Amino acid sequence: MCDHALEGEWPATAAGLDKVCCFASGDRVLVASGIHDSFTGIPPEKLLAHLRQLRQQGMANPIAIGAIPFDTQSPWHLVIPAQSQWVARDAMLPARCCQLHGEVSEVTGSAHYQGAVRAALQQFSEGQLEKVVLSRAIDVQSAEQTSPAHAYGSLLAQNPGAYVFQIPLPEGETLLGASPELLVSRSEMEVVSNPLAGSRPRHAFSDQQAASAELLGARKDRYEHALVADAVAAALAPFCRELDVPMEPQVIATPTMWHLSTRIAGRLHEPSPVLALALALHPTPAVCGTPLSAARQAISRLEGYDRRFYCGAVGWMDADGNGEWVVTIRCGVLAGRQLRLYAGAGVVVGSSPEAEWQETAAKLGTMLRAFGLESREPEVTT
Repeated sequence: MCDHALEGEWPATAAGLDKVCCFASGDRVLVASGIHDSFTGIPPEKLLAHLRQLRQQGMANPIAIGAIPFDTQSPWHLVIPAQSQWVARDAMLPARCCQLHGEVSEVTGSAHYQGAVRAALQQFSEGQLEKVVLSRAIDVQSAEQTSPAHAYGSLLAQNPGAYVFQIPLPEGETLLGASPELLVSRSEMEVVSNPLAGSRPRHAFSDQQAASAELLGARKDRYEHALVADAVAAALAPFCRELDVPMEPQVIATPTMWHLSTRIAGRLHEPSPVLALALALHPTPAVCGTPLSAARQAISRLEGYDRRFYCGAVGWMDADGNGEWVVTIRCGVLAGRQLRLYAGAGVVVGSSPEAEWQETAAKLGTMLRAFGLESREPEVTT
């Protein structure tokens, strides 16, 4: 990938950024504009071969960037942009954060969500499930047109440790989010995945020590986390000749949540493209459940809406097969004056319907805050 500095003032105008793909990682942002090719689904090896062919034909630093839905049988949205470059994250911070005015409403509501959790718990007692991630969505009807780039700048400013993304979708929609969870990255032969599972709202504990004591001592959360970390390690193992899986998770913080976190690192047997690794991992139990098939069926039956790109994967790959893919959480889809935001929680034996509802409310805070709506989540409704 190209690491040269961006020439001239950045950003020129917010409107000029609304149609570009952006992916922030660490202290820099990948900015990709124009469309050379687009795909609704393609084998990773075929995509890699195409990128290499474009490089041989003279395209400078060809990449693919985009989003894969939760259901990989649904259409993907991947593009090879006409041009791309890395810019300093600080250069894209806004002068002021987004402030949206509008009506917020539930898509399903508290009674539906908590009923879904109770139904899942019944399946646990029958031995059909070990874990399922149940999500909900809220809708915002804005009084004014909102710039995706303005919201993206707010997400960058408010979530300095997150992978912040903006992916324009067909039909005038934009996928926006600030994911804390690395699905997989590849740099040459080195791979890293950082699953998160087991969470508490940030406001529940004043400091890292108190949050660590609570989460590391919580049997339910440790079990939920182990299901995810073990599954990620098992999925990566066939690709790796070395794999380091820590025995104990750590506790990390986002602006709204505390999470149990395990950083899994490995060295590949062969230079498998990062997109192939992402597809081998997706969906992890962090966004679906265990066993996979039973969890998928429970989600389809219980949630009551279509996740689309939520709980999918967002990221990029270059012509060497390197890249980064993150789990599409703490996200929403913006279309003019319409905004849909998503949040979910892992349900295992011992879960409380009310506690899971409150966890989703805390997770919605990331996106609500980005739009200046942090105190506007709707009251509990049926």
